[in-house]
Amino acid sequence: MNNFITPDISNAAYYPIWCILLPVFGAFLVMIAGKRERIRQGITVLTVAVNFILLLMMINPVINGIGSGGELYKGLFFKIEYFYTYSFSFKVDPVSLLIALATNFVWLMSVIYAIGYMRGEHKRTRYDFFVLISLMMNLGVLLAGDLLTLFIFFEGMLLALYPLVIHEENESSRMAAKVYLYMGVATGLCLLAGIFLLNYFTGSLDIGTMGDKLGMLGVWKYIIAGLLILGFGGKAGIFFEHIWLPLAHPVAPSPASAILSGAVIKAGAYGIIRVVNMFYLPVMENADNWLTMSNIGYVMIWIGVLTMFLGVLSALISSNAKKMLAFHSISQMGYIVMGIGCAAYLGKDGAMGLSGALYHIINHALFKASLFLCAGAVYFRTKELDMYKLGGLWKNMPVTCVCLFIAVCGISGMPGFNGFASKTLLHHSIVEAYEHSSLYFGKPDKMLRVAEIIFMLTAGGTFASNFKLFILIFLGKNKNEEYKALKEVPFTMKISLISFSAMIIFIGLFPNLLLKYLISPGVSYLGYEPLGNGLFTGSEILRNLPGVGTVILLGGIYFVLGFKLGWFHVRVPRYLTVEYYYRKIFNGFINLCSGPVFILGERIKTAVQYIFLDFWQGEDLLENKTSWRFFDKIDTAVDNEINKISLIGKNWRFYEELEDNYSKKLDKLVDTKKYWEIFKKVDSSYEMSLDKAVYSVLGLEELRVCKIEPEKIPGEKAAPWFMKLTQEITLLDSGDISNNIALIIFTLSILIALLIGIAFFI
Repeated sequence: MNNFITPDISNAAYYPIWCILLPVFGAFLVMIAGKRERIRQGITVLTVAVNFILLLMMINPVINGIGSGGELYKGLFFKIEYFYTYSFSFKVDPVSLLIALATNFVWLMSVIYAIGYMRGEHKRTRYDFFVLISLMMNLGVLLAGDLLTLFIFFEGMLLALYPLVIHEENESSRMAAKVYLYMGVATGLCLLAGIFLLNYFTGSLDIGTMGDKLGMLGVWKYIIAGLLILGFGGKAGIFFEHIWLPLAHPVAPSPASAILSGAVIKAGAYGIIRVVNMFYLPVMENADNWLTMSNIGYVMIWIGVLTMFLGVLSALISSNAKKMLAFHSISQMGYIVMGIGCAAYLGKDGAMGLSGALYHIINHALFKASLFLCAGAVYFRTKELDMYKLGGLWKNMPVTCVCLFIAVCGISGMPGFNGFASKTLLHHSIVEAYEHSSLYFGKPDKMLRVAEIIFMLTAGGTFASNFKLFILIFLGKNKNEEYKALKEVPFTMKISLISFSAMIIFIGLFPNLLLKYLISPGVSYLGYEPLGNGLFTGSEILRNLPGVGTVILLGGIYFVLGFKLGWFHVRVPRYLTVEYYYRKIFNGFINLCSGPVFILGERIKTAVQYIFLDFWQGEDLLENKTSWRFFDKIDTAVDNEINKISLIGKNWRFYEELEDNYSKKLDKLVDTKKYWEIFKKVDSSYEMSLDKAVYSVLGLEELRVCKIEPEKIPGEKAAPWFMKLTQEITLLDSGDISNNIALIIFTLSILIALLIGIAFFI
């Protein structure tokens, strides 16, 4: 560690451990403050603010370095021995510091916003306590110096965020928290398996390049890389591991949603960047290692492309504002994973992809946190998240309206806003991957051209869905008389919204500053050649304007056709959803081991819920010592759960027969090719039978399945001014077209657009 600053060289080496310990100290002060709200909120904000200042103090020693004994040391390293050869180690380099700064800034704005938003909410002490604990865990992941330390904090972050997801403690939040916990445990086990294999074959867990050792492992190097990417991808929300995001965001408090999407999922992206760095470092000039990373990078490109495209399709048909934003978080993480994949695929020529990925991590943290907080501001006043039931709120909430518009422009990649720079870099990276493929392999890989076309289609969908959100909520007329008397949100909430908007515009107007002072040092640290200080010149911005125009045109077409043909209200069949197959796998596992394993799982779930929920009843633990008596009730609670399990166990066969019967009916329908006509009847029948089974087994009268169809609003009613401007684009009549036909047309149009694009570009 001669290149890093240690405590022997400077006291700055202690900064990382202070950043870890300070939130813990603040969390226990929060618990002592209890119901003294102002003191508790002050402690929370002050703790996060001081942590942010500590991170700012790290910029000089990490980026510029400190001279000692004629040597220049850059980066911070601190180690705590705790068990023989293993230790907690913390290492701060330009990459980890960059993401940590963005993470802490989102946390700071979130806790300031929560002062007004959480007023009147229940369990506020518990919320503030775990906000600080989760900050500590998140920074522990980003500042970890070895994989074992990273894993401990990574799993700790999973548990610390659980109370934020389940905060409302209703049926929906409990279900979302359960899925979040199960997915976190499953992907965490993948990560742990990869770490064990890595340590077995290399004898090291240091976060650094191991290309020479891994290059000798044959197929095992791909297995290790796959396990590590799956483990980090669960937190990042890549497709097939994303299902917890659209469940958690609608039920979590909006400040928590900003943390989850604006900061937490970036820890997963950070882990994937580190995986790439472990397998290959451009300055090594090792052909075998480069070929390994090229193969892994190619797969990552397509994981990213599919994640961004399928995420935006799901966002287009969502009516719940926060659920739509959750799907966009998935889609935007696809952009980041694609950029990392391009960097891995191109090797020493992959600086554009890595720069775009790092830039988009920062930009996404800003505009996505802002979007969730704006949606939360609307919900704070209206108690409504269905965007089709809102409208005309710009007169009542002008600050929120302007801030949402700025965030929408940011995520859409409009010039003058932060998303333009990172999306431009990412688009250039996929173009570079296509062009360089002919140099590396003798002929161009046409599939990479297809990936670029999907990139542009996704960008158009991002524009359409986010401007739909803005138009439906703030423009038009009020759809509810009660909304006419609404007022703007409290001052503390406006501080956060305006701060995010200012950062979005500042980065958009001066894109080279972030690139020069924070991103380029990180790219250089990982062995790539920095892109330069003046990449976004006036001529370069003008050269990219046609691409922006294409995105706007595509978004406008999506917008018009979405309202005209009812695409925004398409209901996807059950068997086309990832959740459907996850449930089948889960049910099969439960049927296979419904005895001791299932009971053990319920015991663990009961214990987790007790620690994170029941223990906090009263929220004045130190003031009222009777609260400690809750420990006496845990045995009774566990016994009750076991009794429920025994009742459920008798009915698993009925549930399995119901599932098999449903599958057999579907097979018959597919064979006769009539499933488009009567699928909805079979699906509804299945759901009704399943509801009856749940009622008969559990007797949960409070369980309800929402079957309310979203209101179909024609474009003329939603945004008449926009429809008039674009009326000439289509001559299609607006009518009541069935969901199934709309789904077919929607799918065919995407395929036709892809074919036309392929023919045009190739």
